[in-house]
Amino acid sequence: MTTAIDFSDPAIQANPYPVYERLRDESPVVWNEPTNSWLISRYDDIVTLLNDPRVSSARVDATFRVLPEDIQQELEPLRHVLSQRMLLTDPPTHTRLK
Repeated sequence: MTTAIDFSDPAIQANPYPVYERLRDESPVVWNEPTNSWLISRYDDIVTLLNDPRVSSARVDATFRVLPEDIQQELEPLRHVLSQRMLLTDPPTHTRLK
C-alpha cells in the first residue's frame, strides 16, 4: 500500500497521534511517497525488523551510489563520515561503536 503523509504539515506536527493510530490500525506497513520511505507503525514489527540481520542500517553507500560520479567524488568526505556513524552501520562496526 502507498500513502502520502506530510509530516511537515503543521496540523500533524501539532498532534501526530491520530495519524499514528490510523497507521497502526489500517496500514501498519506502508510506503510513504513524500518521504520516499517505508513507515512501520507497530512496535512488535519494528522490534522484529531491528533484530533481523537481513535489514541493514548501512544505507550510506547505497544512497551515494545513485548520485552522478562527479557528485560522489565531491561528497566522498561526507560519505566517509556518515558511514562511520553508529546509527548508519551494521555489526560488527555498530557493535564496536555501541
